[in-house]
Amino acid sequence: MESDSLHEYDKSWKAFFITTLFILCTVNAYAQSSDTIFSRYFRYAQNFADSYPREKVSLHLDNASYYLGDTIWFKAYVVTAEQNLPTTISKPLYVELLDQLGNVVERQIIQLTDGEGTGQIILNNTFFTGYYEMRAYTKWMLAFDNPSCFSRVLPVYRKRLSDKETPRSIATYRMDVSMKQRPKDKEKKFTVRFFPEGGQLVKGISSIVAFEATSRDKGAADVEGTVVSPSGEELAHIRSLHDGMGYFEYKPEGKAGVAKIDYEGSTYQFDLPEALPQGYVLRIDNRREMLDITVARSSQAMKDTLAVFVSSQGRPYKCMTLDFEDELSCQFRISTKELPPGVQQISLVNLKGETLCERFCYVMPRSSMLLACKTDHALYRPFEPVTCRIKVRDHLNRPVQANLSVSIRNGVESDFREYDHSIYTDLLLVSDLKGYIHQPGFYFENQSAERFKMLDVLLLVRGWRKYDLSRLIGKRPFLPRYLPETSLTLYGQVESYFGKALRNVGVSILARRDSVSIAGMTKTDSLGYFSAPVDGFSGSMDALIQTRNEGKKWNKQAVVKLFRNFEPSLRKLDYYELNPEWKEAGDLKQLLDTLDIAYKDSVFGPDHHLLDEVVVNAKRLNLLLKQTERFEKEILGYYNITQVVDKMRDKGEAVYNLPMLLKELNPNFRLSDSLSLHYNNSRVLFIVNGGVLSYGKTDYVLDKDVDAIKSIMLYYDQAGGESVFVMNKQSNRVTKFTANNFWSGRWQDGDLSDLPLQDAIGADSGPDALWGEKDRKTMKKSPLQKSSVVVCSITTIDDWDPNKTYKARRGIRHTYIQGYDEPLEFYSPAYPDGTPLYTEDSRRTLYWNPNVKTNEKGEAVIQCYNSDNSAPLIINVETLYKGSPSSLNIYSMGY
Repeated sequence: MESDSLHEYDKSWKAFFITTLFILCTVNAYAQSSDTIFSRYFRYAQNFADSYPREKVSLHLDNASYYLGDTIWFKAYVVTAEQNLPTTISKPLYVELLDQLGNVVERQIIQLTDGEGTGQIILNNTFFTGYYEMRAYTKWMLAFDNPSCFSRVLPVYRKRLSDKETPRSIATYRMDVSMKQRPKDKEKKFTVRFFPEGGQLVKGISSIVAFEATSRDKGAADVEGTVVSPSGEELAHIRSLHDGMGYFEYKPEGKAGVAKIDYEGSTYQFDLPEALPQGYVLRIDNRREMLDITVARSSQAMKDTLAVFVSSQGRPYKCMTLDFEDELSCQFRISTKELPPGVQQISLVNLKGETLCERFCYVMPRSSMLLACKTDHALYRPFEPVTCRIKVRDHLNRPVQANLSVSIRNGVESDFREYDHSIYTDLLLVSDLKGYIHQPGFYFENQSAERFKMLDVLLLVRGWRKYDLSRLIGKRPFLPRYLPETSLTLYGQVESYFGKALRNVGVSILARRDSVSIAGMTKTDSLGYFSAPVDGFSGSMDALIQTRNEGKKWNKQAVVKLFRNFEPSLRKLDYYELNPEWKEAGDLKQLLDTLDIAYKDSVFGPDHHLLDEVVVNAKRLNLLLKQTERFEKEILGYYNITQVVDKMRDKGEAVYNLPMLLKELNPNFRLSDSLSLHYNNSRVLFIVNGGVLSYGKTDYVLDKDVDAIKSIMLYYDQAGGESVFVMNKQSNRVTKFTANNFWSGRWQDGDLSDLPLQDAIGADSGPDALWGEKDRKTMKKSPLQKSSVVVCSITTIDDWDPNKTYKARRGIRHTYIQGYDEPLEFYSPAYPDGTPLYTEDSRRTLYWNPNVKTNEKGEAVIQCYNSDNSAPLIINVETLYKGSPSSLNIYSMGY
């Protein structure tokens, strides 16, 4: 992650930090009694919270899973962390889609208005199937020691071309190791981790110990067992409460105890954490309305002056100095009415500002919005109109005029989880815990004591030090990595080829997209930095950045670095993210199939049959599917060259030709003495826009500048280059061509992957021939060996001319500048004249509207139409009203 946003030229923010530093430092001018020291820490932390407010993000998505070719529709809610009010800190929001291996395949910038923004990501054919991570964050969210962001994993299935194909199909790839970016760790088949309350065990003091049992192949493991001493004495019984998590009471003496866990017919042994010979233990009994806090010490001789801080979202709300009065423990009680809702951080601190113990608790919201939804039917026939009535009430049952985001989905073709993530769980729980939280809605499904205890155990296991108290109270210095973005600005620096900053150099930017052009000029400061506002930019714009000294005729030879590659660290995906659990329709599916047959009989008559042409097409599609499945297993990698080259040049790295770039991307590439490219021991065959490139024509890609290349796919071809696989953009299926001919270097508008087979092979002769007779003779003289080759399939930029150079001119850098992405309108077909003759309508999301407003009665009526199969509905509603997040996730027929 870069830390290059605090530039010298940002004078307004320099003034802000000087003022903030003065405010914080004035708190130090107090006498040094213990109460005064803790009071000083308390005030310092309050000033810190005022000076550095945090942000949170939640995305409402139209569906829980997608197919290739679908569109992900979303609405972003960005709030201040303390009060969940719409943010005014940031204007740009970054929304990214990452593949299962951790590669960013799409990045959008959403313009926030009153903390809200909308957008969409189209899953076109550049995406593979798999489990994709969707992230959302502001630049300010990455400015702190523990950066945070919204994260959700979504299955992306293979596109279905007929009802006969298996739904929810995900391909198996054998990607090259260079494609695998996510953190790796060696997982044991079965493991149990232990989490002492407060973070430590002390000999002779009884403590609560939480645990989490997980199976590498099955996820959370429900277990039972015992804790025994080294001599074999049973000390505690172990039993998980929920999702493999539970707790037990344990008093360590001498050597650490051993947990004996029974799981699937085997007994496993795990050592408990070592206990300190002396120290303090923090214990909290969360009684919902009260927090009963106990601090125990191992000896009366321990005379540390201590205080307990209670904080939420980095702001302290309570500070209690402890008085043991010659006792071994100190107890006190705090009313949760004095604390905000959500996760509380409770810290035991000494006079030096050191945190000795830390515990996380949850305070339930005292009031929340009430959302209700009613449909006119529980089950809908094909193309039947849908009417959905939504009511919004506050905690006093008064109507609320609110702005809602609403999704209505087909309940058979769409995946459904009863306790899924929502704006409520995102803002009030998940964003303050560590790691993936499985079905967080489960913890709020009812208000029982048992469910609340499960939530408390979750915080013992997943609580983390998101807010470092030592920084909040001024014991460690703090400087944010980035500044808040109140507008979209491009920052950069101009250097010589030797790395020297160039001052007072003119920087001109010309950006173009379709018929829209934007131009501007600026000048570097004394350190070579420059900035340019890009609030007016829309989407991705092709841009040229020119550097020239004032009064000079020629451009200045220089390196233009851009500071725009900030992003959260990659995380390891959880078992349940890669193996999602969905509610099954069960016997309902049989009923729905019967209804669909009855519907078709009513439209076509009971004696309708499939036409021969339909049968033939089905067989052809089945063949294409089998070819696609075989091809997918041979794919080694996919590289967005435009993105890769831009990132390298942003850092000041030079990129000139394809062999140089391929070796940078993948160490398995090597250039032989004969200047031919190899992947390990396999020869590399080049395909350009679907046409095979003869070995005598490799200079068309090897010696040309990489700016002409948009993307590259690598795959094994076991036929030794005798076949060519081309991915069709519309069907997401591959077609296998026989490579009898080679591309001559001539160009025809259009992408070969979109042409019929006979057109892709091309004419034998004439001015429009894609394949040259000379290349055929060359092939006959030097035929390809029948051995495995690695195909490097290149897609060039639009309107590429192989005889034209794309190398940048003197003092000019070519790049792409991204502005705000514009939201599109969701299309939902209407059938107002009644049930139509059967037509294909395979929509899974029937309705999506990110801005549904309720009237003065707190009501909204939504109308749409079902797709082409009988189904119940999944209705998902989310809203944020005066800092209160609320959501509704229902299945119209129930389970």
